[in-house]
Amino acid sequence: MSSKDIGIVAVFAIAALLAGVMLLRPVINAWARRLGGEAANPELSAAIAELRERMAVLEEPNARLQELEERLDFAERVLAQRNERSPMPLPRAPG
Repeated sequence: MSSKDIGIVAVFAIAALLAGVMLLRPVINAWARRLGGEAANPELSAAIAELRERMAVLEEPNARLQELEERLDFAERVLAQRNERSPMPLPRAPG
C-alpha cells in the first residue's frame, strides 16, 4: 500500500467517524437528558406533574379509610375482650 492509499483511507476513516458522531449526537443527547431526569417535552413534564398531584389527592381518602379501619378493628378487639371477661347484663324491660 502506498502512502497515497494510506492517506485516502485515513481521510475516509475520519469522514466516517465525523459522520457517525453527527448522526448519533441527537441520540446521545436524548439519552443523557433521560439519564439526568430532564424530560424531552415540557408539556409532557407538566402533564406528569399534574397527574402526580391528582394521585396525591386521591390517595388522601384512602389513607384516612385505612386509619378508620384500624381504629374499628381495635374497638372490636377491645369489645371482644370485655365480653370475654364479664358478659354485659341484658337490658331490663320497662315495667
